[in-house]
Formats: sequence, structure tokens, C-alpha cells
Amino acid sequence: MPAAKKSEKDMLKILPPASIRFFMESSGSMNGFLRAGIPTYFKTDLWEIISYYRTLIPEISVLSTDGGATQVNSLQVAQFQNPLNGGGFISAQSTNLCQMINNVAHSIHPERGDVAVLVSDMEYDPVGAIAPDVLKSVYSTDIAAVLSDFGYSAALVAATSNSVDKDGNTLTTKRPYYYVILGRQECVAYVRNGISAMLDEQKHFVDNIETGFKYGGVKYSIGRYSGCTQIGREPSFSSVIDTGCSFDLNVKLENYRWILSTSKDVLKKSFHISSMNGSSVVVDSITYDIKNVVNNELKRDVTAKIHVRVKNMPAACDILKWSIAIPYTDDTVLQTLFTDTPNSVEQTYSIREFIIGMFRASLTCTGGKENYIHLSKD
Repeated sequence: MPAAKKSEKDMLKILPPASIRFFMESSGSMNGFLRAGIPTYFKTDLWEIISYYRTLIPEISVLSTDGGATQVNSLQVAQFQNPLNGGGFISAQSTNLCQMINNVAHSIHPERGDVAVLVSDMEYDPVGAIAPDVLKSVYSTDIAAVLSDFGYSAALVAATSNSVDKDGNTLTTKRPYYYVILGRQECVAYVRNGISAMLDEQKHFVDNIETGFKYGGVKYSIGRYSGCTQIGREPSFSSVIDTGCSFDLNVKLENYRWILSTSKDVLKKSFHISSMNGSSVVVDSITYDIKNVVNNELKRDVTAKIHVRVKNMPAACDILKWSIAIPYTDDTVLQTLFTDTPNSVEQTYSIREFIIGMFRASLTCTGGKENYIHLSKD
């Protein structure tokens, strides 16, 4: 039986990117975040994120479209803050997200470790384009084609901000907007975790979801146990007493779907354990140890402690088989943001279609590699 440490060879490893290209779209629907001189969570959170990664950011590009080609205004980080705060990006432009994301994806070199981050309210509004209603009807198909052609990984991070009208009146304190992250999976995971952690600290984080990831094996260790004796550091136990035994599986989740480390119900549904010889196996409890800062560095560290109890062993030995199935299409939290009404204040028109397109583009989200634990009464 392979030891726990051997599964690390095929694990998804999180790595910092070589560079991060930031893009912000400045369509008319973004104006509620960008009014001159009015503080919004969007401004403060975006600036905190950019400031944290500033040594990796060569420039920030502001995108707009009038129905034709995407227009790009590129700024250095030091040049970006004043127009961000002073209303310099207010516009009456529309949003052709397929075109924008295609341009963003082809502006970087993922094979060199580059990552792109597009900040947008994700309201698909191709006004001025030829047959905009037809474009809307095939939006998810077009997004799938763009991301499939890109050929790497993508993550979507949802956040909320206050939003104001042109007179400075607050329309809502929970207007959704998004960070679309593109690149190699290990670099996308690094940026996804960092952005999500900063937003979560400010209580403005909603959820994230990713596609195109090959997660590989799950790193784990054996924690506290009783009614048995662990053999070295191996996932093997001897001297199991007649009434059974129990132990903790300490499973590392920072590489994996965020919802696994925030919802015990989702993790319990995704965690599968069974006996090969007929012993009774029960998951008693799940607890989390979550850190977003490790050694003064923004670095997510998540351990789920899964307490397993085994009893009624019918034979002198048994093998437990367990795995975690990655819920790659679980958008339960994000569904609260879905709407079919354009310009909704607290939901996002077309975000559902974007997520559908994400998963049509790539179904390489894999997990569920089997792990084994030996039990013996001797």
C-alpha cells in the first residue's frame, strides 16, 4: 500500500506567477463602482490587491468597446490610483466580454508563468455589435470556444461592493463584481487564493470556482487515533481493539475547490470511505484549521480534520479505501447571483451563462484518487 507521502508526486502544486497582467473593463455598468471622489469597496479592495502584487504587475490595462474592437488604455501602477479614485474611468461604453477575454487571454504567455486578471461586473452587453441579441443567445458557446482555444486554466472570484448613482446616492451595498484569472493552473491557484483571502478578510468575498484543473492526489496525514497503534508514519494500524478504533485524517485542501474548505456539507458529500472486508465505517465529525497568512505571507493553508470511526471488524484485518471527489461544477453559492434581468442591482445578468461556458471549455477537473488504510487486530 502506498504511504501518504507518495501521493505528493502527482499533487497540484501552487506556485507564484512570473508576472500578473491586470485588466479592468470600464463599461457604463461599471460606473457605480467608479464615481469621482466617492469611496467604494471596489476601489479599496482592488487597490489593496494591486498594491500587494505590485512587484509582479508590469501594467494595468483599462478596456472598453463601442461595439467594435476592444480599446486598451495601459497605465503603470503608480498612474492608476488617481483616475481610479477621481472618476477617470467613467464611460458610456458597452461590454463585449467574449472579445475582451479573448484579447486578455492572448496577451500573456502562460507557459512562462504569466497570469492575467480581468476585473469586471461581467454584464455581457455587446451594444453596437452586429446582431447583439444573437450574440447573447450564444454567449456560453462563445466563452467555451475562447477558453478552449486558450488551452490553460481559468478561475472566477466573486465579490461585492457598494454601488452609487451619478448623484452619489447608494443603490446597494452588495453589488457583485468579479475577477477572472487566466493562466497555468498552479499560478492561477496562487492568485485565486490571494485575491479570495484579501476579499474574505474585508467580508466582501462571495465564492470562487475554477475549471481546467488537474488536481491530482490529496496530501494528508494521520492525526490523533485511539483503540489502535499506528505503524510508524504509515497509514496502517495494528492492535485494533475488539470495540473498534478511531482516527483523524488531516487532509490538506488549499489547492482544491474553495467550497470544500468552507462547507462541511459539501466536503462530507465529496469524501468517500468504505471497508473492503465489511467493517462499519462512520465519519463522526469534520473540523477546519484555516489560515490565510503563514509566516507573514499571504498564503492559504487549510487542513480538514476528518474523524473516522471503525467498528464491527468481521475479520482479523481490513483495508479502508477513501477518496475526495472534487465538486468541479458546484456553483451553489454563486447561484444567488444569477438573474435574467439586465442591470440588476444585486445580481448579475449572464454570469450563469459565463460559468456554463467555463465548464464547456474544459472538463479536466479531476480528483478522487483512491487512498488506502490498513487495519489489523494483531
